Amino acid sequence: MTVSGPRAVSRSVVAGIVCIACLTVSRTVVSQAQPAVFATTASGHLAQPNTLDVRRVPPIPAEITARIAAIHDLPSSQFVDWLPDGGIIVSKRKSGPRQLYRIPSPGSDPIAISNFDQPVARALFNPEDESLLLLMDDDGDEDFQILRSDLDGEILDARTPEGTRASSIRLSPSGTRIAFSQAFHPEHPWGILTNNLKTNETRVVFQDQGAWVPVDWSTDETTLLILEYQSIDQSRLALVDVETGIRVPIGPPLSSGGFRQAKFAADSRFIFWTGNHNREFVSLYRYDRKTGTATAMLDGISGDVDQFFLSQDGQRLVAVMNVEGVAALFGIDLKTDTRRTFDLPPMSVVGPSGFSPDGNQFAFTAEQLTARPQVFSFGWDGGELTRWTNPEDESVAARERPIVSSAFRYLSFPDQDGKREDIHAFLHHPEGKGPFPVVIHIHGGPEAQSRPGHSIIYRHLIGDLGVAVVTPNIRGSTGYGRRFTHLDDGPLRQNSISDVVALLEWIEKDPRLDETRVVIRGGSYGGYVALATAIRVPERVKGVISSVGIANFVTFLEQTKPYRQDLRRIEYGDERNPRMRQFLTRISPLTNARRLRSPLMVIHGANDPRVPISEARALISAVEEEGGKPWTIFAENEGHGFKRRANRLFQFSAAHMFIERLISNTDQPQG
Repeated sequence: MTVSGPRAVSRSVVAGIVCIACLTVSRTVVSQAQPAVFATTASGHLAQPNTLDVRRVPPIPAEITARIAAIHDLPSSQFVDWLPDGGIIVSKRKSGPRQLYRIPSPGSDPIAISNFDQPVARALFNPEDESLLLLMDDDGDEDFQILRSDLDGEILDARTPEGTRASSIRLSPSGTRIAFSQAFHPEHPWGILTNNLKTNETRVVFQDQGAWVPVDWSTDETTLLILEYQSIDQSRLALVDVETGIRVPIGPPLSSGGFRQAKFAADSRFIFWTGNHNREFVSLYRYDRKTGTATAMLDGISGDVDQFFLSQDGQRLVAVMNVEGVAALFGIDLKTDTRRTFDLPPMSVVGPSGFSPDGNQFAFTAEQLTARPQVFSFGWDGGELTRWTNPEDESVAARERPIVSSAFRYLSFPDQDGKREDIHAFLHHPEGKGPFPVVIHIHGGPEAQSRPGHSIIYRHLIGDLGVAVVTPNIRGSTGYGRRFTHLDDGPLRQNSISDVVALLEWIEKDPRLDETRVVIRGGSYGGYVALATAIRVPERVKGVISSVGIANFVTFLEQTKPYRQDLRRIEYGDERNPRMRQFLTRISPLTNARRLRSPLMVIHGANDPRVPISEARALISAVEEEGGKPWTIFAENEGHGFKRRANRLFQFSAAHMFIERLISNTDQPQG
């Protein structure tokens, strides 16, 4: 069934009013029938999806994909919202893109809400009319559109037009309006708008050059709390009058740190926010609008406050802490100022969460390397942890090798000032003494962090090929303080490469690991680091997998989407400055392709708005000119990472073959 949809839309802006007339919605609803596990050829190999452009990847035995699919297709759920009847909404990835499901009670079978041909990136439940507000894009282009559906997945209407990028949806307390940010054009790239959910009237509330987004409504709906993001540690908070658009700055000055999250208290006199103003780690504050003072609420607890959640009555708060990559939950009764902790499984990562409407239950998403994301809840007044979503099929886990996980630190090389940094990392390996071949995974960002959350490909590689996976948090990573996050900025970029080289030396000294069989894999910025490491020490790197990786910083900065350019220049340096341009060119893998001698696999989506696919094409061409024979997988219906099941299974299966050939020492992956 096809419903009218979002791609034929007109828009005009007149006196602050956006008139969106007759918005249509084009989202295809696919069949509810379960497809075959995966398609195979007559010769018993995995069939290549027709949306993929694949070169040099040899035929993939179907049995490899079958083992990967057994893990890939395990139930994976994320909390979305509570329902008035006490049930919850979750997002799940089953046979297709991530969709929405209703779970009436803990452990009951999920009931499908949506079944679109595109994934649901975000959803909000509106109790006022029992509708859903959806954020969706087309094939990974990240031009997100706001749609409204009912609880049966029927699209009711679109709230934003084609050609703009909506984000940060905030529902008003009455459920009659939403606020959101939208990317317009280079002269005024960002705007904050409101949409009346009853009349579909959209108004521009505020426009500015900065990347401003709404973060909350005041209780009386006259004021929006808005945030401007400039960099990881520089952002501004302000109040804006919904009718006049007048902005009033609040909080510490821009130079003192950055905000992460902010929310009005129930009476709107107080504002809770997280930030690292004049301190190393992100903390939680309560700001008094009357006195202009901010009070830290979780002093004495190490690590960053990842996120926090308030009950609707404003009486209870839960903070999710990040302590060297591992999650911890803290609860605060705001009326009595009593504190409590909640037990989590070891080495867990916590994702989307939220209080029930009455504030008595708190639901959260938790995952581990060997446990896919699942939804749990606990009662505020005590009681056992309740599992809402069904656990994994125990027969799959029974076929896997036991995995040993640990955290460790190693010293990197001295920097320009002679200081040696202490680098934190995770090691996951099969049970036993080894020595195991190694896959090093470099996270993207670079303002991000490798954490011990679930990974389909690494769970498979450890269990199936017997490799060890090491995930370092090199300089520039978050989670280890402000100073550490900036140790790779601009001209310090090569510090992060030194950290990976130092890790290779650490691996050489660890008897559990085989330093002669090391493959480096990275995504986005991590793809750059993987490539740059192989260029610097080719004799130590058996092979490289670069997924949506940066090949040339100059062309990347020039061709990434305009709404991202200034934000990325703060991190990497401004390519318009001749001296910086020369430096960025010198350190780019494309410039040094002749030194990239390790076998290479490159994966990219054609619709990537962050790292354009031209980066991958240029790198492949340069490597081929030097006689290299890289494996390549390009997807016409993907963006910054693969989301579709068929594409993911092909990508993971090809990576398995690539790594297996390298670590076997009997065959080089030349295709």
